[in-house]
This record gives sequence, C-alpha cells and structure tokens, in this order.
Amino acid sequence: RSFYDHFKTVPGETEKRPIFELGNGQWNIPALRTLLDEVLATDRSFENYAMEHDFPQIGHRKMLLNARRIRQEGLNTDTILLAIEDVTGK
Repeated sequence: RSFYDHFKTVPGETEKRPIFELGNGQWNIPALRTLLDEVLATDRSFENYAMEHDFPQIGHRKMLLNARRIRQEGLNTDTILLAIEDVTGK
C-alpha cells in the first residue's frame, strides 16, 4: 500500500509484473537492472544503494534501496525482496 501511495500507482497496474515494466517502464533503470540481476545470479544482497531518478508523476526522487533474493521452496523461480526508502529532502 505504501508503494502504491508514494509512487501514485494501483495494484492492478503493479501486482505480478516485473518492476522494469511498472509505470510505462519508468523503473527500467540500467544500474538497477544490473544490481537486481546480480542478486538473482549470485545470491548476494545489497544495502543502502543510493539512487536518484526522475519519475513522470512524482518528480525527482533520491532513494536508498535494499535487496535480497528470496528462494521459494518447490518452485523453479526466485524472487527479490526490494525495500525502497525515499530520502528526498533529507
């Protein structure tokens, strides 16, 4: 719910979709893609990765990202838990 409110989106436009497709591709950021691909490939997490980006609806944001791979027993796919802290103006 916090993600929907903060990034001005709704569940129907977000759930079960890769992050890179959200908001007409506004999350398709090469550095973020590289980091998340590495999380899946190497099972390494990252913390407090500083990222800045211009979003069409909410403007320029400074964020800290944390991510780790989540292994799902019995399934052939892994997912990533991604935490986003907006530190714009802090």
